[in-house]
Amino acid sequence: MPGTNDLWNTAFENAMARWNRGTADFQYNIARDSYADPCSNPNSTAAKNGVKFDSTMCGQAWGASTLAVTRIWSASGSVVQAGIIFNSTKQWNVYGGPFASGSQSGIFDFGRVAVHELGHALGLDHEDNAPSIMATSVFVGSSIELPQPDDIAGVHALYGNMPDTSAPAISISLPTTNSTYNTNTSPITLSGSASDNAGVTLVTWTNDGAGTGIASGTTNWTADGISLQNGTNVITVRAYDAAGNVTNATLTVTLNPGPAVSFSFVDRGGQLLRTSGTSPAVQAGYASVQPNSGSTTPSGLAIFGYRQNNVLVSEAGVPVSALMKSGRIYAEINGPVNTGLTMANPNSQPAAVSFFFTDASGDFDNGTTTIPANGQFAAFLNERPFNGRSSLSGTFSFTSSVPISVIALRGLTNERSEFLMTTLPVIDLDAPIEAGTVILPHFANGNGWRTQIGLINPTDTTLTGTVGFLNEAGQPSLVNLMGQLNKGTFAYSIGPRSSQKVETSGETPFTIDSGSVRIIPSGNSAAPSALSIFSFWNGAATVTEAGVPVVAPATAFRLYAEVSGSWTAVGSIQTGVAVANTSSHAATVGLELTRLDGSPAGQATLSIPANGQKAIFLNEVPGLASLQTPFQGVLRVSSPVPISVIGLRGRYNERGDFLITTTPPVSEAATPSTAPLFFPHIVDGEGYTTQFVLFSGQPGQSSSGRIQLSSQTGGTLDLGLR
Repeated sequence: MPGTNDLWNTAFENAMARWNRGTADFQYNIARDSYADPCSNPNSTAAKNGVKFDSTMCGQAWGASTLAVTRIWSASGSVVQAGIIFNSTKQWNVYGGPFASGSQSGIFDFGRVAVHELGHALGLDHEDNAPSIMATSVFVGSSIELPQPDDIAGVHALYGNMPDTSAPAISISLPTTNSTYNTNTSPITLSGSASDNAGVTLVTWTNDGAGTGIASGTTNWTADGISLQNGTNVITVRAYDAAGNVTNATLTVTLNPGPAVSFSFVDRGGQLLRTSGTSPAVQAGYASVQPNSGSTTPSGLAIFGYRQNNVLVSEAGVPVSALMKSGRIYAEINGPVNTGLTMANPNSQPAAVSFFFTDASGDFDNGTTTIPANGQFAAFLNERPFNGRSSLSGTFSFTSSVPISVIALRGLTNERSEFLMTTLPVIDLDAPIEAGTVILPHFANGNGWRTQIGLINPTDTTLTGTVGFLNEAGQPSLVNLMGQLNKGTFAYSIGPRSSQKVETSGETPFTIDSGSVRIIPSGNSAAPSALSIFSFWNGAATVTEAGVPVVAPATAFRLYAEVSGSWTAVGSIQTGVAVANTSSHAATVGLELTRLDGSPAGQATLSIPANGQKAIFLNEVPGLASLQTPFQGVLRVSSPVPISVIGLRGRYNERGDFLITTTPPVSEAATPSTAPLFFPHIVDGEGYTTQFVLFSGQPGQSSSGRIQLSSQTGGTLDLGLR
């Protein structure tokens, strides 16, 4: 269909499939060919069926209630060409359920109208004396979406009911062509092919009584999300034709998940798990978080720690995340700075990943790699398989054939040759593009602190707008920006798929200017994604860095909180929070602490002016300074007006250096899910440790399930979680 997207083409093909499922003596075949005008006369042009939207009916005005029309040309008693024109002056969508009512009021379902018009192409007339897809008009609220028995009888009468006794053929090609397969992960995906003399109408699967489903596709089919039981699973796939003939193929799958740790907690509670840190060599892999039946998936984060010469030099907080197929990250390679990427493929089939880099000059260095089934790898962007340039400031984009789990980390080797880690957000390119103002809830500048802002273009068009820094009082900050004449504001123009950055000077020696950052698109421009990286220089070296992602405003958030030791003493830990008031009204922000068992531990309030911001550690909050320690639990941050929040985790290492990382918040407005979530990277040994934090992220959410570790090759990984 010219000038349309795949929504209409796919819906039209599905309409043909609805006829194919019900009629053995007539089958539509899909021929993806060049466009044919449905108004063209086969006497003057080669006969070819065509479909289009048009504001006229082949030059004639549409009737007031006419949705579509079918034109048929016959010769010697046979149909030689059929064309279907849809009325483009009407509102269309593709949906199921009641016709043109409820949320779809006044909007017509393209799919069932296409089924009706295809019935005319078959030779059927209108039928108003029995339930029929061929009714003269469809009434609002109608639930008829498929050819009805009267419609099928009409096709039989026209074409004759020729018996079909030939059964289809079906085969399984992935995850293996063998009859048996072993895995340590669930769910699993099967795919293969099927064929039939008259056409395959349906492919289904069953797992030995533990589940059933319908595969997507027929001649080439895929069955996603097949849950496995521990031990032996006999999975049967069946191919059907329109006559009811069926053929089976089976695969025996043995699930041996290996070591796993159970979790269970109540609303406002959580659970911690740590690797031992005693692995004799670096062990890496990934982890999946799977809720039990009837439970929802918890929120969570991983905290990586790295020690050199028995001194903690860096921590980084990484959120648990869903799978994605296409993404983009901010990429920088420059002397001591490098960008790393980890990709985990929890599927039972390989992931084919294509990628490319982009800078201000455009795209370059595209390539491909394959992640084995249940495998994982981690590499810097200037290493194999990416082989990026030795100097780069731009973006890295990827697309995978199957959903994968991805994390990006920025590495800085400081003046003491210590490796500092910072989490970078991964933009899901299949998610809706942000519109309107984008908020970064924290920046810091002066007295050793400076902040770098990275803007990433998720689109294929140039984005323009301004970056504004606001101080804690909600007024424009006069922070100096490197390479910019204006203070506290920066006009951006980001080329397609590229990035742009601006950095504060850090030049005020005795005062700290902090607040929030507003990224405001110009005109109808989409909003870029963004991050801030704030770092601290102690006069001799950069001792810590932390990343702040975009946090969409909401009225309530939850995040992990921890307090231990006497603050400023070696090994002490303190949780803080940066809260940006995104409204034009002053806000009284509530802070509520609960322990991991869900019991209350304290509460307090903060007053934040309109458009203002507050960054504060819990021991500085009136009412929480006497919090009983050690404390581990959940901090709830709420407000009557929208706010943007990021967690701060401060820690003094064995050398007395102050280290900071950010901990991601979870909006209480997020919809709970039962789908598994993933930590795409875990590491233990040679100075590395990983701490997992799972907690209740939504109101009323209690959760139970298991966290499963997998090695880079897809095998079991036992890191002595405790």
